[in-house]
Amino acid sequence: RGADQPQPSMSLSGSAQSFSQSRSNLIPTSQLEEELARSLAQTLCMEQSTIDVEKPFGEMGLDSVVGVEWIHSLNKQYTINLKAARIYDYPTIRQLAGFLQKEMSHQSAPRSPIADIPSLRSELTSPSLLLQAKESVASSVPALGQKDAIAIIGMSGKYPDARNLTDFWDNLLQGKNAVREIPSSRFNVSDYSDAHASTSRKISCKWLGALDEVEYFDPLFFHLSPAEAELMDPQHRLFLEEGYKAFEDAGYSPGLLSNRKCGVYLGIVSHEYALLLSESKALEADLLGTSSAIAAARIAYHLNLKGPAIAIDTACSSSLVAMHLACQALRSREIDMALVGGVTLYLTPDSYVGMSSAGMLSADGQCKAFDASANGFVPAEGVGALVFKRLAEAEADHDQIYGVIIGSGTNQDGATNGITAPSARSQTALVREIYDKYDIDPESISYVEMHATGTKLGDPIELEALATVFQQRTQRKQFCAIGSVKTNIGHTMAAAGVTSVHKVLLQMRQKKLVPSLHFEQPNPHFDFAASPFYVNTSVQDWQRASGTPLRAAVSAFGFSGTNAHLILEEYLPSRQGVDSVASATRTANLFVLSAKSEDQLKSSARQMRRWIQAHGEQALPDIALTLQVGRLAMEHRLAIVASSHEELEQRLAEFVDDHRSTGVYTGQIKGSLWSKAASDPISPVGNDAVLFEEDSDAQTLLRIWCQKMQLEKIARVWVRGVNVDWMFLYTVWAEQASTLPYRISLPTYPFARQRYWVSASKFASPQTMLLTPNWKEQEAAPLPVGGMAPSTFLLVLLCGSTDLFASRIEAKLAPDQFASRSPIIDTPYHSGELASPSVQTRCHSLSSTQPRRELRFQNCVVQLIQELQYLLRSRPTGVTKEMEASPTVRERNVGAVPCADPIPTASFLVQLVVTHSEDVSLLDA
Repeated sequence: RGADQPQPSMSLSGSAQSFSQSRSNLIPTSQLEEELARSLAQTLCMEQSTIDVEKPFGEMGLDSVVGVEWIHSLNKQYTINLKAARIYDYPTIRQLAGFLQKEMSHQSAPRSPIADIPSLRSELTSPSLLLQAKESVASSVPALGQKDAIAIIGMSGKYPDARNLTDFWDNLLQGKNAVREIPSSRFNVSDYSDAHASTSRKISCKWLGALDEVEYFDPLFFHLSPAEAELMDPQHRLFLEEGYKAFEDAGYSPGLLSNRKCGVYLGIVSHEYALLLSESKALEADLLGTSSAIAAARIAYHLNLKGPAIAIDTACSSSLVAMHLACQALRSREIDMALVGGVTLYLTPDSYVGMSSAGMLSADGQCKAFDASANGFVPAEGVGALVFKRLAEAEADHDQIYGVIIGSGTNQDGATNGITAPSARSQTALVREIYDKYDIDPESISYVEMHATGTKLGDPIELEALATVFQQRTQRKQFCAIGSVKTNIGHTMAAAGVTSVHKVLLQMRQKKLVPSLHFEQPNPHFDFAASPFYVNTSVQDWQRASGTPLRAAVSAFGFSGTNAHLILEEYLPSRQGVDSVASATRTANLFVLSAKSEDQLKSSARQMRRWIQAHGEQALPDIALTLQVGRLAMEHRLAIVASSHEELEQRLAEFVDDHRSTGVYTGQIKGSLWSKAASDPISPVGNDAVLFEEDSDAQTLLRIWCQKMQLEKIARVWVRGVNVDWMFLYTVWAEQASTLPYRISLPTYPFARQRYWVSASKFASPQTMLLTPNWKEQEAAPLPVGGMAPSTFLLVLLCGSTDLFASRIEAKLAPDQFASRSPIIDTPYHSGELASPSVQTRCHSLSSTQPRRELRFQNCVVQLIQELQYLLRSRPTGVTKEMEASPTVRERNVGAVPCADPIPTASFLVQLVVTHSEDVSLLDA
């Protein structure tokens, strides 16, 4: 304020004493403490005697809302400019008073009070502090060289309303808000909703950025039993699948990864599936199914990776911290590759109750980052994975490169105004240290993906800390765009870092910035016009400046106090002769696909056909090489020889439509279900392949075919199980072209979808009642009984049956009549196969050779009845029938019904079917 204006009284008690004194007349620290204590007591409606000058403000009830009011009242009354963030940076009366005393000691003449107390920015950019920071960094850490940069070579992910990253990008580009009401499959929101959640221990937010079909999984692909899959936390399953896809996206098959020093770094926080298992009293709910350590280790075990597998929980910053640790390990040569990711699911109301109690959640379902109306965040689910490699090695290995990490770091807030409160000083210190350590000019950064959870004080604290570092080196205003993906999908917690990096990499690839949503009025606690930043609210081109690569920063700040910051740079290839790959003379290429089943193989072919249609510019040799070296060769195989995109697309379509033509080769390699070797030789075809591989003359012949590019012959033996050294195939290619093909991003494996979930105690009892049945014989009749209601469910148990008996039952089930019915979840406990897959979901074969009701058979019946409990959860209407079929009467004493309260079906009927020769009789219970 101007010197000619009258100075207000600065005593917080109303006395005439002023904060603005000469050095010789400074207010004693003890008096400052007393004045601040009196003011705080008035704000909190407490007795001054209850105020502890060494107790954090948060523990005395000063939250962000009341804190803003308190600082605002001081600023208004005394015409000062004290930032609200001060209650986080100096979280006790004693610390705050010490800060004020220190700042007043720097003043040499009377001035207007706290208006002259420097803001956080000026405090942290004082010459002495800057000099000390620069000297300490320069003396201990050399500048980052290009050889130390980390390349991101593969990625995969699932987010709300996005099955993959292509869908995710489309949603971002359209400015879509993927938040919706919490699905009933999670929990019944009405049982917990309460507008006053902070006092009632209920939830204040009924919204969620939800993933779809989190209960579905493909356990057999990963050599897991269905029983084990059901007890696995779905977060484990999601990361297992997306991690595998990320490696495929990078063009690395399991064979190339086995025994490799590849680390796994996973951000994971929630353990809510363990609560569901506990509620259902699942006896097998042990450490393996829900341990975070196992979540990171599963893919390392499956792929035989030899780097560390580490689960990281720093709350919201978990996956960005995981990236920093992976970068450190790569730079120190501890590992050669890294799989990094994060995963979050909300399966119970427990997390919502806790976050509502803490006042974190937005009641209106919008995360309004940077906005004046910001009122918290919306929880979100997500899973993401990235594959890292040292840049120099990625270039040498012809990897695709999405972007380059040129700097990263972490630190901790330490003691703040409450353990979950942010610290602007710590955030500033972290960003400055990273930029100094890696010699990064903030002015070269044109976009920042902020942590920005949409809170009144958290957002401006983050903005102020970042602006402090930027304005050390540039005075340019509003040149750097900012945004937050949380406005699109919500806050993915442990996956927040990887979600943000996915968004930035997609923007870099498409050279576009997407809008940050729900921004109307700027948060009044930050002056955007005087800062380097502006909130990007529309789609715009992201252009390089003066030919330099695009650069972006990503921040994540955990409520644990652990902060992380990372800088990404666009990859500008320096390689020569890239165009020669596409233009090199080559008459044809060999494209290979494989899967665990015929259905999955066709799904893969459909995916590839759609991709070819959309990417006609992509070099065919790149496609061929990636499929050959970047995919596991599985039992069901397809090989296509084609010389153009049109020819490849046509032959893929012919395979999908079961029309065989020239240049299309198929085969099936019989193998053990549990063998990790896809070509386990248990059939004549498999034995032929083994003989071919063990015959030196045959191997010589195969190499000759490779040298002469006789692709049809190579295709024929590959689909029969012969392993091909694909890189040898390119020895001739290398002589014709100036460079070898490159790995590229192609569609990844289409996992089978089957439901595996713990039974919910609300719909069905975890216990199954075994009763002594009272069977009543009826006339012989075909199965099923005519006149069943349209929504009837049918489940058949085959007891001690032969294949012939199963076939007879199958014939009487009239599968065409039930083809359109909602399928019963296939039980993992059948021991035999039926001829028709459509019937296999309804017929379950169990064995019991003893005439008495033995425990083993009883357990099998219990397992089948648990399938019925799944059925009850879907609340079917009409008649639900369970049919237990046996060729003898020895098992007549076996009976079981699920205990459910209430049973949500119109009626529940259990039938025992006993066969006499070729007849089928029905017995009603």
